[in-house]
Amino acid sequence: EEEVRRNKEYLENIIANSFDMIITTDLQGKIVTFNPGAEHMLGYSRGEVLGTDIEDLWVAPKKRRRLMAEVKAKGFVNNYLATLIAKGGQEVEISLSLAELRDSEGDVLGTVGISKDVTKENRLRRQLIQQGMELRKANDFMNNSIQSSPNAIMVTDMKGNIIIWNQAAEETLGYKAAEVI
Repeated sequence: EEEVRRNKEYLENIIANSFDMIITTDLQGKIVTFNPGAEHMLGYSRGEVLGTDIEDLWVAPKKRRRLMAEVKAKGFVNNYLATLIAKGGQEVEISLSLAELRDSEGDVLGTVGISKDVTKENRLRRQLIQQGMELRKANDFMNNSIQSSPNAIMVTDMKGNIIIWNQAAEETLGYKAAEVI
């Protein structure tokens, strides 16, 4: 009995001390476990959410239902991107690993989900994509301006190698860009 108690306490400490959000649900989708990592990430206290429907935390509950169909088919899903609603109403983007929670006989008791907050990473990724698009637009504008200029434009790199030779340079000097670049 003492060994069982120690093992139980050890496992409870793992859940309590994880910075990741760990939530378990029963077969009806009601929240059974909501660790301190989940409290920190979403702002709800454990008492506020225990017994509530997990779908109430999802921005898109239908997405969770589709996810559950996949979990039932495979038994688990790794790194599923989802968006939850924090207590203050802000959206929290997560990477969720979700699996069926089973007892010692293999019967399904519900689910266990472990999530990381990826909101900041996703925001940075979106900013990089946006900046890349803006850079491409600026580059296209510059190239179009250079190529459509009535003046000969030639550009060299630091070693003196020609890297830009516009249409006007071809017409003025008689060399094609492919010959000099």
